[in-house]
Amino acid sequence: MEHHSQTNDSSDSRRILEGQLRECFGRVVYSHKTHEKCADILLSRLAIIKLWQIILAAITTGGFIAAVLGAGKAGAVVGVLVSTILLVINAYTKDYDLGELAQKHKQAANDLWLIREKYLSLIIDLMMGRSIGR
Repeated sequence: MEHHSQTNDSSDSRRILEGQLRECFGRVVYSHKTHEKCADILLSRLAIIKLWQIILAAITTGGFIAAVLGAGKAGAVVGVLVSTILLVINAYTKDYDLGELAQKHKQAANDLWLIREKYLSLIIDLMMGRSIGR
């Protein structure tokens, strides 16, 4: 059997190639959007966690100040409970750097955007070649 080194440049082969390029383009667009959305979700979670860290630190401080100024055992108990919750949140954020994860997703989305634009240009070039050849 004889192998040909040239590709068949018929309208059918161009249509098949265009279909494959569009499929790949769609996958890249989907992946790009997924990474962007994931980065947004992680940054939103990080903002909420940071806000709660500030709120809980303020309540802890207030509870201990109240205990020192004479509120007695109630202020100390509130301070201990809230500081324990704050400790758990701080331990979670130590192991999972949501800001770094979000940045990695953002970078992946940026890299995919370049690939997406190259696919789009390739599809347009293929379509322009088809209309010029007709």
